[in-house]
Amino acid sequence: KVAVVTATLEAARKKYDEEKTAWKLAQRKMQDAEKLIEYAEAVRESGPTIAKADQLAAEMAKAEEEAEARAKLATDLKTAADSAQSARSQLPEDDDLVVAASVLGNRSEAARAKSDAAAKALAAKTAEFESADSAAEKLRDKKEAALESLTDRWADAFAVGSFTHLTPEQLCLAMLQATGELDKYAVAGDAELTKKLAAQEAAKAKPAPKPDPKKPAPVVLKEADREQYVRDSVAVKVDAVTKRFIALFGGQAGLPQTDFFATADQALFLSNDGTVRGWLRPSGENLSGRLLKMEDPEAIAEELYLSILTRQPESVERDAVKNYLRARGEKKSEAIQELGWALLSSVEFRFKH
Repeated sequence: KVAVVTATLEAARKKYDEEKTAWKLAQRKMQDAEKLIEYAEAVRESGPTIAKADQLAAEMAKAEEEAEARAKLATDLKTAADSAQSARSQLPEDDDLVVAASVLGNRSEAARAKSDAAAKALAAKTAEFESADSAAEKLRDKKEAALESLTDRWADAFAVGSFTHLTPEQLCLAMLQATGELDKYAVAGDAELTKKLAAQEAAKAKPAPKPDPKKPAPVVLKEADREQYVRDSVAVKVDAVTKRFIALFGGQAGLPQTDFFATADQALFLSNDGTVRGWLRPSGENLSGRLLKMEDPEAIAEELYLSILTRQPESVERDAVKNYLRARGEKKSEAIQELGWALLSSVEFRFKH
């Protein structure tokens, strides 16, 4: 009986520990979700206000330009009116001068009135802009504070979370996804089905061949099957490449498959084999192709890090990318491929966290 009670207590304690751990994890996820919602709300609130402030800034610049032009016109007319009035006083019998002085005087007063109105409009627009800009700045600060809190929380989770290497299958698929090769597989599968459907339609116009009982009936393809066909086509290509990764990055038969290890063959594969290098060769809309079309080194660094490491680059990393591109000069294509290869071969990419 003592043994039974002991076993029951031990099972209950183990169950309690598991549920306590699950509860703590759920609580943390809830807190993470709250921080994420807080940041999303800050982004949603700040968007229209910042846009309004930008619009008012443009309107204020236009009002300032108009006020300056009207002030200059009023000054010029005032100078001309004063000159005409001076000339009239010297030649009081000159009717043309009398008329000119009167007209210029009236226009000067009208121009001054419009200039004053433009100045008042500018002052009102400036006040409106300052109010909107102040509100936008507060929302910017709120958004940045929410993002900083969220980032700190995720950084803390990284510090205490599991840190394990990608399995060979995960590593292969991650590289295919990051380089854009997976999208190329999908495009190729889609084009292949289009070609087969066209050939199938063309075959209908020809006399049907005599059935051969020794051969299976031909598969009839349909447009409705396109999504599944593309998915299957991609899976076949991915499986073929994955086998190579399993052979290189997986444990040998009979050995643990969960332990991390690095070999010379892995390093040679990443450095010299044409597989990964080929995925990084610019082609259409793959990663290197997109980066090659960009002119701004800052944008190149951001797209590179978001595509491969799924995060924004740090300032030192942005500078490193810009300096490397500048050093390579005209060899931009090679530089982009080398930068991509460096990130794909990095410890950060190889491990999940």
